[in-house]
Amino acid sequence: QRQKLTAMLVQHAHAAGSDCYARAVVSKALSHGAIEDQVMLARALLREPGLIATMARTRHGHVAAKFVLQHLTGADRAEACRQLTQEVNVLRASRYGRFAAAFLASSDGPVSSQHMVHAAVGGG
Repeated sequence: QRQKLTAMLVQHAHAAGSDCYARAVVSKALSHGAIEDQVMLARALLREPGLIATMARTRHGHVAAKFVLQHLTGADRAEACRQLTQEVNVLRASRYGRFAAAFLASSDGPVSSQHMVHAAVGGG
C-alpha cells in the first residue's frame, strides 16, 4: 500500500507539493515507508522547479522540505540546498519558512553557514 501511494505521489509530485492538504500526505510519505521510496519521492519533488522552496514556507510543507534534505545525498542534496538557499530571505520572512531556513543553516553538507550569510545579504 505504501509503495502504491508513494508511486502516485511521485507521478503527481507537482500537484501533491502544491496542495496544502496533500503536503501533509507527502510529509508522512517521506517519514514512513521504505528508504528507497522516500528517496524516489524526494527526487521527484526536487525535479519540480521552485517546489521545495514553496513547500518550505507552509505548515506541512516545511516538514517535507526537511525530510527531502535528510533523504538526499550528493548532487541531489546540493541541488535541494541550492534551491532553498536561493529563497532564504523569503523563507526567513514566513512563519514556517524560518524552521526550514534554520534546518538548512544547521545541517551538515554542501551549504556552509558563510554561504547562508552571503545569500541572506543578497549575494546569492
